[in-house]
Amino acid sequence: MKNWVNKRFDNFPEVRTEYDEKTHRGSSVLMDNNNEYKAGLSFYLVDMGLLVEEFHTFATDIDLSLCAAAFNCSSMKNYENQKCIRITSCLKGRGDFLYTNRHQQYISGGELAVNCGQSIQQIRIQSEEYTGLSLCLFLNSPWLRKLSEFSENFLLPERIYDKLKAESAPTIIKSNTKITEITKEILECLNSSEYDIMSLKIIELFILMDKEMKKENCSPNRRYFTSTQMEIAKKTHDLLTEDLSMRYSAKDLAQMFGISETSLKNYFKGVYGIGYRDYQKSVRMRTAADLLTNTKMKVLDISLKVGFKSQTKFSICFKTFFGINPLEFRRKSRLENSELSQEEEN
Repeated sequence: MKNWVNKRFDNFPEVRTEYDEKTHRGSSVLMDNNNEYKAGLSFYLVDMGLLVEEFHTFATDIDLSLCAAAFNCSSMKNYENQKCIRITSCLKGRGDFLYTNRHQQYISGGELAVNCGQSIQQIRIQSEEYTGLSLCLFLNSPWLRKLSEFSENFLLPERIYDKLKAESAPTIIKSNTKITEITKEILECLNSSEYDIMSLKIIELFILMDKEMKKENCSPNRRYFTSTQMEIAKKTHDLLTEDLSMRYSAKDLAQMFGISETSLKNYFKGVYGIGYRDYQKSVRMRTAADLLTNTKMKVLDISLKVGFKSQTKFSICFKTFFGINPLEFRRKSRLENSELSQEEEN
């Protein structure tokens, strides 16, 4: 089992993994070259046919492989090729998922992706921070059979499976307050080893999902993107952010990739959840704010570094974005940092 966890991070310099064979509970932490935290995975594997995982990352380009190797461990051998439902919940951020049938799917904060049988092969994080939950429930598990003796609600997984089994693409369920709360409670139970309560919370999640699906609050017609289209969006993102002093129009970028401007804008917004122009403006302004806070660079030099030839235009844009002009922002940041330092000294 520990080897399975380590395989997810083969390409990275430092992985710290802990695993308890008795409780089937473990965690894996990924560090970068500077020994700083990049991503973490905690998981719970039970020999009763239930797999629940939590993952969290601050990196934008990490692939977390949730591949079939997970089921090579002895405690899951009885469930190979068995019917199962997989739920992927995005609590924070935005992720691009690649399934074993090569189908790609993205979900963002608050959404659930539900499918029958297809494993998640890769996850590419499309936001600065991502927190998610992955749940795999086998329908022939002793765990579920035992629960079904008490209430017909515990038969819901079977009914949901029958409803979705013909769909090759995951069904997206837009979250609501109750679903979000239950998902967080499942994670809390996972981290506190309250597995009996977690089991009941999982069934409660199925009940809420069933209600939402009856309301037709899911979005099976969401547009999907091919791997080539996803790669164009990623390369566009890299060009927009690697040198902020450069400016690219949608026409320039579209010609670079041999596609229309409309297609380029659709790919980028589909993958990153925001238009390329708004995304670039946000990166420019947040970079400028960081330079104002943490360097002594002149405002003119900062404006040039983030792509503005005119300090006046930069100041107008900055004030529109943050509500105050660059110099006021710098003074305010220094004052706050000074007060914070004094508090730490006291």
